[in-house]
Amino acid sequence: MSSVPANPVWSAAKAIDGDTNQNYTANSCAISDISHQNNSAWWNATGFSIYTYNTQVVNPLNDPKHLVYYHDALSGCPASVMNITVNMVTQGVVFMNLRHPGFTSTCKDAGSSYTSIDICEVKVMVCSDGTYISSGMCVRCPGRCKNDSPCNKLTGRCVQGCDKNWTGQFCEECVDGFYNRGCSGTCGSCFHGQFCEKINGHCTNGYCAPGFYGDDCHEECGKCKDVTGCNWTSGLCPNGCKEHWVPPLCKEPSPSSYHLPKKSKDNPEPTFIMSTQGCLSDHHQVTQGSVSPATQFHQHFPHMMFPAPYQSSPPNPYHVPQQLMISDHDIQRIASAVKGLLVTEMQHMIEPLQNQIISLQKENEYLKQEIDNLEMYSRRSCVRISGVPEENDKTDDIVLEIAAKLKVPLQESDIAVSHRVGPKSPTRPRQIIAKITNYDLRHRLLKASKDLRKVTGMEKVAINQDLTKTRNKIAYEARQLVKAGKAKSTFIWDGKIFVIGHDDRKHKILNPNDMTNLLVSLGAIPQNEECEYYKYGPNCAFDCGHCKDNKPCSMDTGDCPSGCMEGWMGKHCITVIPSADKQGTEKPRFFTLAVVLLDLFTVLIGFVVLLKIYLKR
Repeated sequence: MSSVPANPVWSAAKAIDGDTNQNYTANSCAISDISHQNNSAWWNATGFSIYTYNTQVVNPLNDPKHLVYYHDALSGCPASVMNITVNMVTQGVVFMNLRHPGFTSTCKDAGSSYTSIDICEVKVMVCSDGTYISSGMCVRCPGRCKNDSPCNKLTGRCVQGCDKNWTGQFCEECVDGFYNRGCSGTCGSCFHGQFCEKINGHCTNGYCAPGFYGDDCHEECGKCKDVTGCNWTSGLCPNGCKEHWVPPLCKEPSPSSYHLPKKSKDNPEPTFIMSTQGCLSDHHQVTQGSVSPATQFHQHFPHMMFPAPYQSSPPNPYHVPQQLMISDHDIQRIASAVKGLLVTEMQHMIEPLQNQIISLQKENEYLKQEIDNLEMYSRRSCVRISGVPEENDKTDDIVLEIAAKLKVPLQESDIAVSHRVGPKSPTRPRQIIAKITNYDLRHRLLKASKDLRKVTGMEKVAINQDLTKTRNKIAYEARQLVKAGKAKSTFIWDGKIFVIGHDDRKHKILNPNDMTNLLVSLGAIPQNEECEYYKYGPNCAFDCGHCKDNKPCSMDTGDCPSGCMEGWMGKHCITVIPSADKQGTEKPRFFTLAVVLLDLFTVLIGFVVLLKIYLKR
């Protein structure tokens, strides 16, 4: 202190001894001696960073730029306990009490000529890592700093820069091209190279770039006919598929794309000879990507011997002599091979249908959204008034009376139509719906309706926007969200529902998908857990296949991330592997060829007939 203490035990050190007792008799305060009639006294204690100055030369009077707090003597007495925020990095604290000439104060018993310092305790407090000072309180850092480092405890900004994919003054938003709560989602291909919304990943203008489709524009279009782009919502090709591609998405090659060559002068009717060496005929040719029926059959039964067919008229490529020996085991293997081909063929038929259902469901959701938007647009001039007793059927007069009490200058000419809606009830009055042609007056009426509870006789009356059924449900869910403490507040503006989060971010909700995304972003529901285990697709309508280790499939695509369980194959692990493959033989390539199936059926029937003949002999 700049003056001696009034008592030797009341030294400056008492102000930092950790004792907050404010009774001077406890000898825990620093008190200067007023008998010396000081008109300027100061107290100095070095400690945690609060207030910058040269610790060797302390002269606050000549350094006004470091003033962080000033108590106005005309504002009354200072509080006995004060919290003062010092937004500076410092090595010391200076407390000074002055009495300038002409000093006056509204604080009772304040001396005008002499002063002293009476301080019982000074505590230097700082926010913990991950928080910063805001409005006198330590609040969580608003952004994502690099390598999870803490933000500046005074400004909230990231000293070392933003973490990967984060940007903004406080590193609080995703960089362009990324979205979701962790900025880990990558935007799809939006129209004209625009970036997606940083919360849900949707393209801002609602359109995908040519060649892409889906909610996030991540899906590539299939092989569409004559055009480069598909429907940006459903992925359907407007003019159908290119040749040899399966509708509706045109992503799977059709079975007809695998075919045997046609007959020509240089390529006579294909025939084959079965032997341990496979197909021996010089005349048989197969296009790339296909396998002859004989070769497929021989891959399953390499031990079976077939002599070359005799020349009949017409030639019979499947002629088998009656001396053929065939066992029950061979018959079982033949049946298993045919079964495998049938299952594969069915799979190729089912998958396009599943994709078509998913596409139609997406398109249906889009159409429902468009219908809801159009319906909401038709209602934008309407208001609903509830709580008005059904004593007067002149609804126009009721609307005008309410507007007058709210001091809204609504005229009869401003009301296009009004009437009550819904069935009559003995317990409560029906609502009144009114279409107001003056949009500005409608807005003023809705805004003023919050004061209805203060108007005598109108305590139970409420005025709301006329929402669609879908948006009424969304508004109810938004109110429940606030009630559960998951959000700060909610309001409706021009038919749109808004939810304010605890971080003061405003979320616009237009459809159930937006509400689901909001619930995920607020942590109200877990992400990607809309479906129960072993279900996937829109409305969780499809069952997962046989995924490895009994793990669930992707809830979006149905794919098995870790592969298939033993004995199953295919994208969704719902295709049975033929038993011949399970016994360790080389796995043949299967092709969904109608001609192959017919050929194998012919061979199988021939074997059965010959077996019967052989057994009779």
